[in-house]
Amino acid sequence: HLASIGWEIELNDGRIFTPFDLKNIRQTLDMYSGELLSEFWIDGKKVEVSSIFDQEKDILAVKVNSEVLSKGKIKLKIR
Repeated sequence: HLASIGWEIELNDGRIFTPFDLKNIRQTLDMYSGELLSEFWIDGKKVEVSSIFDQEKDILAVKVNSEVLSKGKIKLKIR
């Protein structure tokens, strides 16, 4: 069974985001390296995410660059 991975982002008004709150979504996948680059805006703040997958070892690494992260308003949820 694979895990379910997603974001929990608290908005300025205290709500947890919905997909409708995300703006200017852009994703690119490097098929050779397995790196997924994602960029989106939420509450006027840019969020940049780099996700790396290793299929042989079943490893996921995530790097997030955003003011939203430094304020503790974004969490990676793994179920």
